[in-house]
Amino acid sequence: MLFFLQLFFGNVAQLTDTIKYVLTERRSVGKSPIVVIVDFTLVVGMDSSAAHAVAKLKKIIHRLFHVEISVFVTGSGRGGFPCEYALSEALSSQVLRSKTSSHPDSGSVSASRRQSATRQSGNHKRLSEPMDGKVFESLDDALRFAEDVLIFRNDPSLETPLDPSHGDETNATSLVLSEEIARTKKYLLELLPPGDDVEKTVQMLWTSMKREEFVKDQTLWETGMDSADMKLLIYGELESIIEDTGASEIVKIGNIVGELGLVHGTQRLTTLVCSSERAILYSLSRSDFDKLKKRRPQIASAIDAVTIRYLAHRVQHVNNRYFHTTLPV
Repeated sequence: MLFFLQLFFGNVAQLTDTIKYVLTERRSVGKSPIVVIVDFTLVVGMDSSAAHAVAKLKKIIHRLFHVEISVFVTGSGRGGFPCEYALSEALSSQVLRSKTSSHPDSGSVSASRRQSATRQSGNHKRLSEPMDGKVFESLDDALRFAEDVLIFRNDPSLETPLDPSHGDETNATSLVLSEEIARTKKYLLELLPPGDDVEKTVQMLWTSMKREEFVKDQTLWETGMDSADMKLLIYGELESIIEDTGASEIVKIGNIVGELGLVHGTQRLTTLVCSSERAILYSLSRSDFDKLKKRRPQIASAIDAVTIRYLAHRVQHVNNRYFHTTLPV
């Protein structure tokens, strides 16, 4: 590919023509790429016409050449592409952008997504949504992601590839549906106690969970509210705040919140706020939990085990802080 220090309408047209030529040549010999990476690391600026042309380039790559995943690299430490246009958002997947909660396995829209995810491209199964775009800061992250995609393509029994940023807001701009599902099941499998039927337990839990999306400074619940559910954070970051003291703790991806209230019916002990630009969680309501316990009592034991482990960690954390601040020097 060609690199330019400054991109404007004239040379971005040349860039587009070059990419089209390379893809046409690859297609003519029966070697159409699955993933295309376009690296803008050396680009220090682009005008609005060039930025819009790059956004159109993504559509050309997918619609004309049927590439499954396009990856665009911004360069590290610059906060995105060097232009005023919101190019990162334009190049990223537009899947699941709605801020309303919806379960990924319900509704006609989700059904159409599942159908599109299993369309055939030649003799190969599609990995993800049509026109799936990714934006990364570094070329290394982009290459790692592409490598994971190709490994998964060679052996679909492996876990669906995830962003190498693993939830880092600075690198991962969005998750496609297949990634959300894989990430949710992976974290549940890590959290639940091991056993011969743990995978069945994970599947039943995930089936009963509802997808929720929050934005920065949005409150999930406040201290003293009734506990109606527990939530698993799979993308973004939350802040748990003790209102009386102002002390707070960051909740990272892969963690469950609200499990004590779900099991014992206690009121919310802290206020929980979305501290990242965007957060995605999967929530299990009390009513769905009660239904699961009747169908599969082992689920209650599994959630109890997670709750006890979390409580033990919190007690140890408080104990360490107490002795750290009270022991003489």
